[in-house]
Amino acid sequence: MNFSSFTTVNTLTAASLGSISVYDTDCASSQPNALFSARALDGHKARSRWVADTTKLHSAGLSGFFNLNGLSFKPLGEVPRGLILEIIAWEIRDSEAQNVYNTWAAYTEGGQQDMQYYDFTMFGGFWGETVNMVEIVIRAPDEEQKEVDWAFCLDDLDVEFLDRGLDE
Repeated sequence: MNFSSFTTVNTLTAASLGSISVYDTDCASSQPNALFSARALDGHKARSRWVADTTKLHSAGLSGFFNLNGLSFKPLGEVPRGLILEIIAWEIRDSEAQNVYNTWAAYTEGGQQDMQYYDFTMFGGFWGETVNMVEIVIRAPDEEQKEVDWAFCLDDLDVEFLDRGLDE
């Protein structure tokens, strides 16, 4: 997998150095590390995403597609009431989106949030199947719901790599 706009963080070390809040050490639900989204640099917003590395997967006899079965996530810091974390999974073939899966978590209470696990198999086994790119977008708690540069963390990625026959 190729991760874009993410950093691997040892949460206990980062908290002891003051790089993250002690309230965010639970981002590593499977200690010691978690993925943290990178913030925008010089006003250039980069969407946090991961994409199947087809070259490496093919050399291992696997497909460039995977099933996203679940993940743990959390927005960092003091979250405003109504913040939305949106997860978009794409099946892209020949530069065209064949299937797009979309789900979101809305934070109805403001303040610090707990890490939560989202089990995509609860949707009957269809959500996030045979995808090759996943994006995460944070939306503002207002009527326009524009994308905002809000940091978040991920852990416990439950990804099922698929047989190479799906690429043909």
